[in-house]
Amino acid sequence: MTPRSTATAGFVTRRTILALALALPLYGCGDDNPVASQATRIAMKPHPAFQQLWAEVQLCSDRTGDFGGIRWFVTTAFDSAETLGQWNSRREITIRIDRWNNFQVVSHELLHDLLRGDGDHRDPAWAACGLTTG
Repeated sequence: MTPRSTATAGFVTRRTILALALALPLYGCGDDNPVASQATRIAMKPHPAFQQLWAEVQLCSDRTGDFGGIRWFVTTAFDSAETLGQWNSRREITIRIDRWNNFQVVSHELLHDLLRGDGDHRDPAWAACGLTTG
């Protein structure tokens, strides 16, 4: 690569990353952020594919945990219309019902569980797993 193409590639990459960061959905990422009230949540059994997602997130994050200890819920709405999912320190994951089959949202919340929080998304595992947010 010439110096000019390297500089251009770097600019495009930063620009692309910024655009993606701004376009990514929001998550209820405060460790105990009550963005879905208990009254609006419905307990669910995890989708069978979530076990595979768990294995993938463990691998990319270099962390291990107990998938069976997670309690799952769906909600029709969070306090913020843009919020798609939430994890809390009680190991409860709540997903907006229209995103229940969105594996990106589920994987994001699974990584919160493996990290036991990290609502600020500072752990390098977010980037390693491609699960950063805007």
